[in-house]
This record gives sequence, structure tokens and C-alpha cells, in this order.
Amino acid sequence: MSLSFPDNFIYGAATSSFQIEGSYLIDGAAPSNWYNFSVNNLGIPSEVLNHKGCKHYINWKNDVQLIHELSLNSYRFSVSWPRIIPDKDQLPNSKGLDFYDHLVDELHRFNISPMLTLFHWDLPQHLEDQGGWANPESIEWYLHFVETVADRLADRVPAWITINEPWVFLHLGMIKGIHAPGYKDLKHAASSYKNILMAHSEAVRILRSYNNCSEIGISCNISPFTPETDSREDVEACQRIHDYHNKLFLDAWHKGDIPEIASQVFGKHTPKWNSEELRILQEPIDFIGVNYYTFFRVRYDPHAFLQARSAPPRPPLTDMKWEVYPRGLFKALEWIYNRYHTEIYITENGCAYTYEPSNSGEVTDNRRIDYMYRHLEQCSMAISNGIPLKGYYAWSLLDNFEWTFALNKRFGLIHVDFDTQKRTIKNSGYFYRDFINGKTEKPDHVRSDVINQYEGVVWHDDINFRAI
Repeated sequence: MSLSFPDNFIYGAATSSFQIEGSYLIDGAAPSNWYNFSVNNLGIPSEVLNHKGCKHYINWKNDVQLIHELSLNSYRFSVSWPRIIPDKDQLPNSKGLDFYDHLVDELHRFNISPMLTLFHWDLPQHLEDQGGWANPESIEWYLHFVETVADRLADRVPAWITINEPWVFLHLGMIKGIHAPGYKDLKHAASSYKNILMAHSEAVRILRSYNNCSEIGISCNISPFTPETDSREDVEACQRIHDYHNKLFLDAWHKGDIPEIASQVFGKHTPKWNSEELRILQEPIDFIGVNYYTFFRVRYDPHAFLQARSAPPRPPLTDMKWEVYPRGLFKALEWIYNRYHTEIYITENGCAYTYEPSNSGEVTDNRRIDYMYRHLEQCSMAISNGIPLKGYYAWSLLDNFEWTFALNKRFGLIHVDFDTQKRTIKNSGYFYRDFINGKTEKPDHVRSDVINQYEGVVWHDDINFRAI
């Protein structure tokens, strides 16, 4: 079957600053909360952080050339807040800004459109030390950062994402404590929740003042959930997790309505809102960025957070132990559009599989090709069903630093030898290039979607409860 995409469809790949740049403490840059968390909590040597990984801060020109070789017409990257505003005096670091200035110019030289993410989790440590996102002043800190970046780049960046996956760094970083900043503090998380919501909306307003022609959006990790059984307990647990995971931020921004699940999560610490704050939350955006990787089956557990727990994953699995469920991408896009009625980009979609170069130098990563093709099938299906999907960004351009997994999970279209810095385009990268150029049909080894047993996946929606 030949897949159909509009002529103006965006094909890109995505990265984030902390995961690829390295050189975190040079040219005036300061430590981020993720830098300190990696060293102090995860025991990752600073030598690894600064001099292993991708060292994109050094190799950026070569990396842009590789983006061009893959025929990508867009590149999604994030800027490092502590590289740009490194000190308590809040003065911009010209060398940090110059780096992104040169990167954007080089992208344009190859007709690659930049999509810039302003915050992808790396908060300056000196701001974390002052309370981080829980401090009401964090809104002003963030807006100063936004204005600083926009002053330099707004004339050449046509697409902006204010914040990447706020649910992840709130839940894993402030409630579960397994990501930076490493807290298990509902009061801190509740205050941060409100400040993150306000910071995004105020940032949209500021970005509009710089370039009203730019597209501005938010990027959220979206997953479908299904109850493990038909029991009332599992069904209700599934609804709680869906509401918490998928609505906690998006409902507030798109409906000006703090979802009821917030009070269940934060309890006595639930933030108070006045009518003006709720009005500010509804600052219009142009798109929602969907980060999709997998789905979850949910079971009731009276001892778990929100009395719900994900069931053990079933094969096929990626190296992250995530179930491969391409149909879930279509379901996620369908739910987003039906609920929020906005244009959509897939801002992340990918899989971790470890394949090393052969003696001939080839990286034959057929499982990643399988994953990509089957998810692109779902993109084509979404478009044919009238969902305004504008682009697809593969995660990730490069094998990189995968947060708590350090250098042990490889998501890249390009293999990176972390010792020598040699880049090798994987077969999946060549597949994507050929797909973009219309030179490939369904690869012979790609299976049909074998996850039909999960067609019963449901979304629990307080507007319209329905099986899909």
C-alpha cells in the first residue's frame, strides 16, 4: 500500500540540548538541574557528561550536514537555558546565544526549517536552588529567558514550542523523584503545576509580540490507556490515569478549566485560581505537539499513586521495555483533535534498539525501520480521516544521552560512537530519507500491525465515553 501525505508535509527529526550538546560548562555556561542530578543522584561522572555523548556543541556543523543528507526539511531542537542565562544576575551569555544563532543560520543555508523548543527540562541549577518551578518568580525567570531567545532568533524561527512534556518533569521529577530535580514533594509539585501553566501562556503572548507569523505550540507526551480487565476498579483506575496523564495540562490550556483530577493528585495542596488567571491560561496556540511512543494497560492497586498501576508490558518490546503499538498513535491523534480541535505535529516518535556497525560499517536496524513505517502508516491514515496532522519528527536524530539511562539506550537515526564521535547513518535513516523522497514502498520485512488484540483500547473522556 502506498502511503499518502500532503506536498507541504513536514519531515523532521528531534533532539534536546542536554541530551546532545555536551560541553555543559564551557563558554560561560552553568550547570543545569539535570547536570547536577546526573552527577549527584545517578553517579554519572562529569567527564562522561561533558566529553562523551554526542558533543553537538562541537560537532554541530557536521550534524547539520547529516540532517541535509537525510533530506529532512525541518529540525526540532531545544536551547539550553543555563547556557543562555547562566547566572543569578540574569544577564544573557553572548557565547551561548551565538551558538544557536549560528545553528539557525546553518539550518537555513540548507533550507532546513528550525522548530525551537524553549524548555526541554534543563533548568539552571541556580534557579533550582531558589525553589525552581515552585517559586512564583519562576514565571518571570522563564519569560526573561523567552524574551532573550526571541530577541536573537525570532526573525528566523518559524515554529516554537514553549515547553516539552510538562507532565513528565512534574510527575517523574517532583512526585516520583526519579528525574531531576529528584523530589517526592506534592506541595512543591502543586506550586510548580500552576507556575508552569501560567509560564506557558504568558510565553505565547510574548512570542506573538515578536513575530505574529510564527507558529507557537506545546509538546505533550500522549498515551492511550486500556483497563487490564472489565472490572469497575480497573476501569475507574484507567480513567484516573488517562485524566492525569493526558488532560492535566492540555485541558487547562485549551479549556481554561483545571481538570478535577488535579485535586485528586494534589489534595490539600491544590492551587487556587482566580478568574483572570484562568483567562490567561486560554492564550490561543497554533498546534499541539504529540510525543508518542507506547500505550499502557492499567490495573487497580490500592497502594499505588492514584490507586492505579500499569500492567507488565507484553511483546513486542523496545529496549526501553515499551510495547510497540502503532495503532495507538492514530488513537492519540484522533483523541487530541476531537477534544481540542487544533492542528497537530508529531514532535517525537521513535524506539530504542541497539545496533552496532558491522565490519563493513553498515548499521542494519530493521526493527527501527519496522517501527517507523508502521507509525507512518498511522499518520497517513489520520490524514485520510481528516485529522490536520502537519508533520512528523522522528526521535531522535542522534544516539544520545537518554536521561537516567545515560548512554545505554540508542534512539538515533544516526549511530554515534561515543568515544570517537564518528557518526554513521543507520539503515533506518536511509529508509526515512528514501521515504521522504518517495522512493520506497513498504519494506519486505515490515509486518502488518500484529497488535489487533488491542483494538479494544478505550479512551475515558468526561465529554463522551466511548470505545474506539
